[in-house]
Amino acid sequence: MSPNFARAHSESVLLVTLDSCRYDTAERTHTPALSSVGPLRRAMAPGHFTFASHAAMWVGTTPGIAESREPVLNPKVGRLFRLANARAPAGPGDVFVLEGRSILEGFRRRGHAVVGTGAVAWFDTDTETGRWLVGDFDRFRHVRGPGSLSEQLGWLASQLAEIGAAPTFAFVNVGETHVPYWHPGAAWSPTDNPCVPFGDRNDATACRARQSACLAWADQALESLLRAFDGATILVCADHGDCWGEDPGQ
Repeated sequence: MSPNFARAHSESVLLVTLDSCRYDTAERTHTPALSSVGPLRRAMAPGHFTFASHAAMWVGTTPGIAESREPVLNPKVGRLFRLANARAPAGPGDVFVLEGRSILEGFRRRGHAVVGTGAVAWFDTDTETGRWLVGDFDRFRHVRGPGSLSEQLGWLASQLAEIGAAPTFAFVNVGETHVPYWHPGAAWSPTDNPCVPFGDRNDATACRARQSACLAWADQALESLLRAFDGATILVCADHGDCWGEDPGQ
């Protein structure tokens, strides 16, 4: 199911965003490949929807744990990606110190190839907002979902093979964990969405079960990619979570 990826350069970086995936979904789902990256942490996303959260990450604000005083876990203490300038100089807790208008440009200036693929509509390069969001990538492909991850990974594998042994910043936005929560081979239809804003037929139980099933499926699909970047730097996070009736206004 997953393509083969060559071993990544030790200075490479892999960022995977599990779109809309809730912490409690990750907590209850068996994900051996993702769990091999590191322990699960409950963090606050920098935005409550895809565009805002990724735009914030492009300038170095990754999800953080407010009560932590550990660099990277709390970007206010030290950033994994620091865009350094006269007003925001690098600190001892910063890992990658970059220059430019985004971390993508910053990695390009360091000599990294910057390549990515997104599933959800905000990354659609046929739109002006999509082109704005991904404009600093050297190579980017939007694959419409749901169920697009296999095609995304196949494309990414081909791009990384062309790039060869050079250090790379690679990005994957996973859409299976986004509504309507569907993966290839699922027992339900991709047109059946149990989580419609202000919908009167929503089903929180189905949402929980389906997002968990999609995360487990994505875990298997991502295994080869994660293994290829073992020894490099990997960050796997959600860009935000979904609400399944906790909001009293629903």
